[in-house]
Amino acid sequence: MLAHLLCTLGVSASVGVSSGNVTYAMSRMQVYYNRIDGEWGTTSWWHSGNVLEAMCNGMLYTGDKEYEDIVAHTWSATALEYDMHRLTAGYDDISWWGLGWVRSTVLTGDKKYLERAKGYYDQVHATWNSTCGGGVYWDRAKTYKNSITNELYITLGTQLYLQTNDTTYLDNAMRGWEWFYSTPMWGASDSALIIDGLTSTCGGTGAVWTYNQGVVLGGLSDLYLITKNVSYIEHAYGKAVATAEKMTTNGILQEPSLGQGAISDAEQFKGIFARYVGYLLRRTTPPPAALQQSYDTLKAFLNTNANSVLYKDIDGQGHYGFYWEGPPTKPAKPNYITHCSGMDVVTAAFGL
Repeated sequence: MLAHLLCTLGVSASVGVSSGNVTYAMSRMQVYYNRIDGEWGTTSWWHSGNVLEAMCNGMLYTGDKEYEDIVAHTWSATALEYDMHRLTAGYDDISWWGLGWVRSTVLTGDKKYLERAKGYYDQVHATWNSTCGGGVYWDRAKTYKNSITNELYITLGTQLYLQTNDTTYLDNAMRGWEWFYSTPMWGASDSALIIDGLTSTCGGTGAVWTYNQGVVLGGLSDLYLITKNVSYIEHAYGKAVATAEKMTTNGILQEPSLGQGAISDAEQFKGIFARYVGYLLRRTTPPPAALQQSYDTLKAFLNTNANSVLYKDIDGQGHYGFYWEGPPTKPAKPNYITHCSGMDVVTAAFGL
């Protein structure tokens, strides 16, 4: 199966992504930036947390820090709303921003950004309870435990540990992973696709989304770096390769649960998966010998999808659309969310 997938991906995978591709994508992202509120676009707040992380990655990977002032400005412009969001927004939404602020520290070396990340993390951590054996909640009403919030909890925890050396974050992340892996959300094997969440009786429920396959790769690759226990990345590679095999058409990542439409939340999902595949590959270079073929498969996957975005899914203003195979106007013209998603895969593929 891996050999077949490599053959499928091989044609466009040979074309590399340049630093210029990444910096141009970042420049076009700024068209959507609102300096008054320090966010990109005008819709759901959580998307801007993802843009912040994507922008940090673009600057980190290329070494071009032209937009570093945007990070500082976003910090200042969003100060007044921090407590409101920390105390009222969905637990997944605040976790995205937490990861964006951790990445801001990685980029700039300024530890002040960690304070917001910690504040968001504490809100999520406080929801852990024994229902279904553990896990954190997605919603403030505490009615639903789902995969994305728990994956974010694990990954934000490992990232905070790496920045602070506070073992509480590491202990929580390891406990979170052990619980998540034991639930129906993970599936019967590493090759099964992660489903959305748990029912009130702790069974599995919900659709399969690309981002649910991705975020946990960050926490698992961090745990590998921290512990050197290869089992963490064996699970990560298994899930990532399964996604590249099962959620693509002609090698291009799809969001099959949408049908032929698109909703604003799902416009972000594929880029998140690509971002976390990029993290996995960067944190395991060179990979253990037993994972080399999987590494090569995922590297080819990123390059194939990035090149499709660059050459088939870009409009006349340099913005990326929803369907990475193109055209950029399907099902509607590009927006800041679809552009961020495309920028994520272009950035992830760069330099590998």
